[in-house]
Amino acid sequence: MKRIHNIKFITILFFTIGTSSLTAQECKPDNTKSLSKTNIFNHSAKFNINNISSIFNNSGECDYGLNLISNPSGGFEFPKLSGKTAVYQSGLLWGGKINGEIRVGGSTYNPGLKGGRVLEDGSAEDVNLNSVRIYKVRRDYKTADLSDEAMDEDISVEQVYSNYESDWNEWPAQYGAPFEDINNDGIYDPSIDIPGVIGADQTLWFVGNDLDPNVTKNSYGSLPIGLEVQVTTWGYNTESFLQNVMFKKYKLINKSENDVNETYMCIWADPDVGSATNDFGGCDTLLNLGYAYNGAAYDNVYGEAPAATAFQILKGPRNDLGELLPMTAFGNFVCGGPPYIDPRLGEYIDGSLAWYNWFQGLLGKSGDPIINPIDGKITKYTLSGDPLTETGWLGSTLYGCGDTRFFMSSGPFTLKAGEAQEITFAQTAALGKDRLSAVRIIKYYANLLKDYYDDLSYFISNAKQFSPSIISTVSDINGIQIEWNDISNQDIGNGYSFEGYNVYQLYSVEPLIENGLKLATFDIDNGIKSIEGIKMNAGTGEPELGIVQSGNDNGLQYSFLFESDEISKELFIRGKEYNFGISAYYYNSHDGKSIEGKITPVKIVYDDGVEGPIYNQMVSTQTIAGNKGIKVIPVIKNPSELKEHGYIVSVDEINGDFKWKLTDEKTNHVLLSGMEFYEYPFDTSRYGIYPIIDGIEIQVYKFAQGAENGGKGIVEVKYADEPIPQEGWDEFGFEFHGNTVWLDPNWSGNNEARDRYYLSSLYGDDIDRIVRYTDLYSDYELRFSNSSNNFGLWWFQFDQIANVPFEIWSIGSGTIDDSSDDFRMIPFLATNDYLSDAPLNWRYAVEIEDVLGYPASDLIYFYNPINKTPGENGYLEFANSCIQSGGPGAYYNYSFDIDPSAKNANAESTYSIGRVTICDYDNDGNPPPAGTVIRFNMNKAVTINDKVRFYSPTADVTFANSNELPNEYKLEQNYPNPFNPSTKIKFSLPEAGNVRLEVYNILGQKVTSLINRQMNPGVYEKDFNAVTLSSGVYIYRLQVNNKFVEIKKMMLIK
Repeated sequence: MKRIHNIKFITILFFTIGTSSLTAQECKPDNTKSLSKTNIFNHSAKFNINNISSIFNNSGECDYGLNLISNPSGGFEFPKLSGKTAVYQSGLLWGGKINGEIRVGGSTYNPGLKGGRVLEDGSAEDVNLNSVRIYKVRRDYKTADLSDEAMDEDISVEQVYSNYESDWNEWPAQYGAPFEDINNDGIYDPSIDIPGVIGADQTLWFVGNDLDPNVTKNSYGSLPIGLEVQVTTWGYNTESFLQNVMFKKYKLINKSENDVNETYMCIWADPDVGSATNDFGGCDTLLNLGYAYNGAAYDNVYGEAPAATAFQILKGPRNDLGELLPMTAFGNFVCGGPPYIDPRLGEYIDGSLAWYNWFQGLLGKSGDPIINPIDGKITKYTLSGDPLTETGWLGSTLYGCGDTRFFMSSGPFTLKAGEAQEITFAQTAALGKDRLSAVRIIKYYANLLKDYYDDLSYFISNAKQFSPSIISTVSDINGIQIEWNDISNQDIGNGYSFEGYNVYQLYSVEPLIENGLKLATFDIDNGIKSIEGIKMNAGTGEPELGIVQSGNDNGLQYSFLFESDEISKELFIRGKEYNFGISAYYYNSHDGKSIEGKITPVKIVYDDGVEGPIYNQMVSTQTIAGNKGIKVIPVIKNPSELKEHGYIVSVDEINGDFKWKLTDEKTNHVLLSGMEFYEYPFDTSRYGIYPIIDGIEIQVYKFAQGAENGGKGIVEVKYADEPIPQEGWDEFGFEFHGNTVWLDPNWSGNNEARDRYYLSSLYGDDIDRIVRYTDLYSDYELRFSNSSNNFGLWWFQFDQIANVPFEIWSIGSGTIDDSSDDFRMIPFLATNDYLSDAPLNWRYAVEIEDVLGYPASDLIYFYNPINKTPGENGYLEFANSCIQSGGPGAYYNYSFDIDPSAKNANAESTYSIGRVTICDYDNDGNPPPAGTVIRFNMNKAVTINDKVRFYSPTADVTFANSNELPNEYKLEQNYPNPFNPSTKIKFSLPEAGNVRLEVYNILGQKVTSLINRQMNPGVYEKDFNAVTLSSGVYIYRLQVNNKFVEIKKMMLIK
């Protein structure tokens, strides 16, 4: 993640951009209009006092990555320092009528403000002044540990301290920044008073204005209203749900001479909860809440426990009767198209007027009422259903999950000249055991804020809490044991005393209490057991009074053995990562309240000491028939369930569609059939759908059209008529019998032996740039040739003919050695240096390529001729038209063409391969010589003949030959015995159970564990290799389910 370098004193000049530039995210609104580039001097700062880290600009953008142009990224990081973001960007909009004219302003993807106040003469404050910045204060900065903030901002602790000190001393209270007036004199005194929101641990404050028409028009096409906007952001560093909350207040002051009638304020957000492509939005009208959550069980960023995020109006503006307004409309924008489309940046009709419709709870473009698709009634609130009960209008009602944006408006009211209106809201985030648990927690937070916002003291303690440190961890056949230090004697003050430790298994790596399953409590034996407090109802997410700490006076303990995975209710799996945590909690005997400190996390990959396959180990595969049209990825999920079997994935045709099936090669049983193919590369939103057979997850894919292995299948197979020998094949090109040339030189030597080159798309390293329009499965070759009959066409720019030193061929799909389906294609060309006149020849080394930075050729596009019969007939018809038109330099004359409308290209006028440039790695101007062949190995289509085999890795135990299940437990004598150095141990299980097979020396000391896992009924053999042991008598012991134990001796003789 990009960090802010010295954000306190850096003033950044950037250009406002239309959302068409936001290529890093999916399905952001697209503007075809070219927006004017307005210079904005802005200052950035971070809110980062608790679990949230969020970036602000004093030009109005919130939650947005600092580098807006080259690397746009989410700016609301949760949890802090995790590198995971839940919001891409947010901001506040406003709109109303001045003398009947609708004006809309504020910040979304384009800023709507410039930093600085509106001065008494009505002009804007100079943005270049040092005082025009975001001020940030922390009430305990002089004594606090600032290392987390320094890491978060990528600056030194000393710089963080210095920033706080200067802002404390220069706090702009005289312009409206809040402060705690300790001496009640109404004047801010940095030596006495405390800057910031009263009681807050961190406060950010800035002021901006909308006076520049270039800025407001670039936002949504309106003229300025004449506002000064004061923004206050604050939060608390306390061990309660407030750790996951950021508060904001916007104060709009009308500095113009005009009243603004029928005014609305509107919170806008683009919440990308981890991945941008799998989110749903929603609202809760009773809680004044808008929220976003994952629509899929798995997220690329957050994993199996995705976050949720929300905005909640706590105090809205006041209407003309003086009443506080709630959320009066909620709407969302999705990728599905009209009518839920984003207003257009920089445009008045489709921007400002559309927004004003949305503010009122109407469809933006048409102004028509919104119809709830569930009950058919008019509504002002989209997505008002409940995902916890799966009722009402949900994100899935009309569209699948994807990139969503939402807004929540409040109004109307009159903003009179010289008066102000405010809106206060909370921004929250939460993690739970899964995506809906996160929603439940978000609603719990919202209920608490609704009930307690006016007095948050219940959840705020100034007591200093301590967290235990992990001393050691042990992973073995008994489980996972962790040990922590004793902090029971730490004095935290404020009436609180240490009471005990809580032990958690965490759903994911984030060390948050909401993200954990409490497994044990060890407390002082003092008569204090159950402690009451406010807790979340596990079903509804609503707050209720209940037991928040459950001690039992069992005394303190400083270690804990986790014997199994309590989340999955299974035994630990070898090689799988598990997350645990320890916290300390405290009790106040005066008011009966308790607080719990931060969880100290520990991450452990389970190792039972037994050799063998591990969790998430991938299994190798072999294509045994067909044309490599399917990709099979077997992944071990439970080594204890593995069998020594082979498996075949093959293809069936069912009702005209290809499906796959899985057959056990050993038993010839069909284990799966009629299974759907997913498209590779796979979509992780499908997490959890892959079947697991015999401890192996089976992922089976078909390929989209494109280059094999992400472009690694683009290889040089000949150089100057000489085939590339096997020793010349590189690592990636080996399977394709060549040397990879996609962004990789054709060989590693110097140009004394051969000219070096590579292929690129000129402007980026994404292979999709050259294969995005591939509409059929075929392989291709680009063959360098000195023939005088090689023509290309500058179709995109000049419509003129050129000489080219190569031929292009379609060579069929996977039929490299069969030329009967090959046909020659037509080269279409484009210059890469924006010439005004067409060159006579395709040119090599004329422009610098962006990725590796070497001279690049003109661009090449592969087009089919109309006549695609095998051979050169289709191309020769095109070449004949070129000659009759006058040859290189002449305009292509359609009258000589068989099909003038298509210029002998395919009727769809799309290309199979395009934007290919050949780059001069030697920088000597010499192109590849004649006889050089570059082969484009492309993905293959599924066929009925495709078959892939894989074998289960050798398990740590194998089935013995037995046709019947045993009816009794039995441990047999090892064979051979005596042995050197290996022997077999055979045993029988009449029923499933937890099996431990262990070896001890004659002194009773355990030498090794051979098996420790759940096993099914059967007769088994286990190999024991004693190569590292010395000669002597050893004891082996079998225990099953704590109800069967048998011991035998064996002798090792070396």
